[in-house]
Amino acid sequence: MPDLALLRVAEVTRRGGEIVVTGGGRLSITARMGAGGAPDREIAMVHTFGGTRRDLARALALAESGRVRTHVAVHDLAAAGRVLADLDAGKVLGRAVLVP
Repeated sequence: MPDLALLRVAEVTRRGGEIVVTGGGRLSITARMGAGGAPDREIAMVHTFGGTRRDLARALALAESGRVRTHVAVHDLAAAGRVLADLDAGKVLGRAVLVP
């Protein structure tokens, strides 16, 4: 998740709330505290590489209800090398799906 997207998430997270980032990859955060910076209130950030089946069902229900937006980019299977390189370089926002 790029810093800009994470900043937007932090702006809408209530005081004492949590931001949970799921999936593999990198998590890079630069926080400026206080006036003009974010987060300027107490929030918790958790980065998890997995979850339970119930966690997945709850996440899918949130997306289906429109309460969260997902980022999915669909690519031809022939582009797999480029997509994997982008993933390794941290250039993939959300999920990249390869289709035959």
